[in-house]
Amino acid sequence: MTFRAEGSSYLIRQVAGSEKIGGLTVTVHPRSDSNGKLEICLSDWRTDKLLDYPVDKKPYADAAEQGVRSIGKELGVELSQFDIKLHRFIYHDVDSRESVYLQAGRSAFKSALEALRTSDM
Repeated sequence: MTFRAEGSSYLIRQVAGSEKIGGLTVTVHPRSDSNGKLEICLSDWRTDKLLDYPVDKKPYADAAEQGVRSIGKELGVELSQFDIKLHRFIYHDVDSRESVYLQAGRSAFKSALEALRTSDM
C-alpha cells in the first residue's frame, strides 16, 4: 500500500502599493529508496503542467525549499525519510516575493505532515 499527503499554501495580498502573491503545494510520500529525495518542479498551480516562465524562478523555489527544511528542523523530522515534491507554484511577475515562498513552503509542508499523521484513520 502506498499513500501520499499534500499540503498547500497560497498567499494573495491585495493592498495598494504592497501587493504580494506566491505559494505552492508540497507532496510527501514515504521514501521510495534507501534515502529520500526533495524534488522541485516549477509547475502551474492550476494545471500542474510545467511552464516555461520568462524569468528565473530559482530564488522562489529555493526560498520554498528553505521553508520546508526549516520546518523539518523545528519539528525534528528527518527529511531523508520521505520523497518530497514542491510543485504547483503560483507566480506573478511583479508581485511575487521570496519571503512569501519561504512562508508558503513552511505552511504547506506542515500541512502535509499533519495529513501523514492521520493517514491511518
